[in-house]
Amino acid sequence: MIFVADQDMLIGIAELKGKTAHADEITEKLTNASEIAVEILERIAGHFTRFDMYHMVLAKEWDPSEHRVLSKRKITVRGKRCDIVLKRCGGSFSEMIARLRA
Repeated sequence: MIFVADQDMLIGIAELKGKTAHADEITEKLTNASEIAVEILERIAGHFTRFDMYHMVLAKEWDPSEHRVLSKRKITVRGKRCDIVLKRCGGSFSEMIARLRA
């Protein structure tokens, strides 16, 4: 998902999980999706020189051990380290990002 507010571009990469959330699989999916998003932006949005990227994993319920592992992981996109935000399903994606930016 891509949001544009004034001259700021916000990219939200979300992974939706049902019952199981495996840290290695999620990290790989978020990393691959981030690279694709950046490649697309480079082609279509050349005038946006700055963007913020948010990686979220939304799950119905969390296994405590997987939650602990994922909460410590980071995604690296073009040399920039990014946090992974873990949330329960049911919230507004744009509101979650707004809270993170505040």
